[in-house]
Amino acid sequence: MIHTPVTARGRVKVTYGQFLITDGDSVLDDQLNDPASIRSVAGFIQVATGFVRVSVNTDTRFVGVTVHIRDGADDTDVTDDCEGEAEFDVEFPRPATVGGLDDIDAPPDRRLVDGDLRSLSIPPGRYRMRVTGTGMNAALAERDRGEIANPQDQPTDPDLLTERFTIWVWPNETSAATVVHRQYKLPA
Repeated sequence: MIHTPVTARGRVKVTYGQFLITDGDSVLDDQLNDPASIRSVAGFIQVATGFVRVSVNTDTRFVGVTVHIRDGADDTDVTDDCEGEAEFDVEFPRPATVGGLDDIDAPPDRRLVDGDLRSLSIPPGRYRMRVTGTGMNAALAERDRGEIANPQDQPTDPDLLTERFTIWVWPNETSAATVVHRQYKLPA
């Protein structure tokens, strides 16, 4: 049970067009060796025990991420500019962190994450998670136009980055169906 709500935000350095919420390197290896154990959600999220992968439309830049850990479901409405949103169950057998592929099992001072996210740890347990993404199509358009900024030239405020994600996490002892509120679709 989470007794004190936690909100952490920062920038995550994307690697290979994705960032992760995972409880460790061995979990990632297990999932890569057993792809059938991964389920796809809303066109931009993949989930398995101890592992959530969020696919983004930039290859090597920072994305803004805000994580809200709560005692119960959050009924915050999604903004109109949200391009993808889904709610699903996930279990973390060990403490989980947010980061890129290069951050798995890295000590906090060597992770390519900044702000409060650098020290955020989601306790072991079964959770319900809701992920929303905004700026996804704008990031894709920037990439297609060759306007990919050097990561060092990007804003340090996560709210000013083109592609941003908000994640709500709360304890969930019973399984519930995955709910796709807004399926992400690549622009035509």
